[in-house]
Amino acid sequence: MLRRKTAVKEDGPTWIFDPYKRYTLEDLGLRYDAVTDRITLLDNPEEPYKYKMKQSDEDYNDQLWFALSRLLDDMTQERMTKIGMRLLRLPLGAAETDKHTRIYVSEDFDKKQELTLVFPDGGEMGSWYGRLITDKTIANGSFEDFVKTFTKPERGIVIASPTVCVWNKELGRAITHRESMIASKKSPLGKIQGSETQQAHIEYVLDYVARPSAAEQINLVAVGYSAWAAIHYIHACWPTWRDRLTAIACFCTNHSVNEFTLPDFLDFLSANCINFAASDKPLKTIVEDRRFGCMTQAWNSSKRFSKAEQWNTRK
Repeated sequence: MLRRKTAVKEDGPTWIFDPYKRYTLEDLGLRYDAVTDRITLLDNPEEPYKYKMKQSDEDYNDQLWFALSRLLDDMTQERMTKIGMRLLRLPLGAAETDKHTRIYVSEDFDKKQELTLVFPDGGEMGSWYGRLITDKTIANGSFEDFVKTFTKPERGIVIASPTVCVWNKELGRAITHRESMIASKKSPLGKIQGSETQQAHIEYVLDYVARPSAAEQINLVAVGYSAWAAIHYIHACWPTWRDRLTAIACFCTNHSVNEFTLPDFLDFLSANCINFAASDKPLKTIVEDRRFGCMTQAWNSSKRFSKAEQWNTRK
């Protein structure tokens, strides 16, 4: 196990895990449990990894997570490749050495009759949001289970990376804003064309990835702020999407119908959009909340994505 060493650099910060060094799980005092599909402690295999490994040491927790997230990215990429997904660099045409971010796309996604677009929120590459990938199983916290459920011969899948939009030159890859708070202490950061912000990334994927595709039916699955940004942009360009967008599933969105002016867009939300809102009510319970302008149901974290799958089968 890697022991903590306090090393004060010339520029001030204390480094426990160097953000530019590649570690193994064992180096980090962790292991992969194939039975539970979770990351657990090396010296206590029954105990899963949790972010606050040290309650009073945020530097330790942040830097350990940063090192672990790189390993999880590798694991996720290998799994996604095995189920038919590949990485696509954005902006389109970017070389590996250019400033870019990456999204997951299924094979020939742009030639399929149907296209499902996914916009997660607040997660590292390949994760739905936050630290779900370690709070639950890797298959559930990443997109592995989702892709296996949604894959059909006639359907393409695009999974965006709205929060992975900060370029780190020394790492040679895009990272999240949260990760940049750690990595930027040692290396300058840069903006990525078309993904300068979370909203810019969503608009780029819609305009340059989804719009040119052959899909006649486009479904949207979005979480949190990503849902808000996607819905607002679609409203702003409604004539472009009106005849192709068939359904929207939102999770914890904060959009309001008072923000929209087009009557036929509001009709679309009412008939073709569903929102899953955090609630203490039983799962599947209808939540009365007129601000969303669509059916809203209660969900909890353990059932979140199975609810999306149930909604999809009804369409």
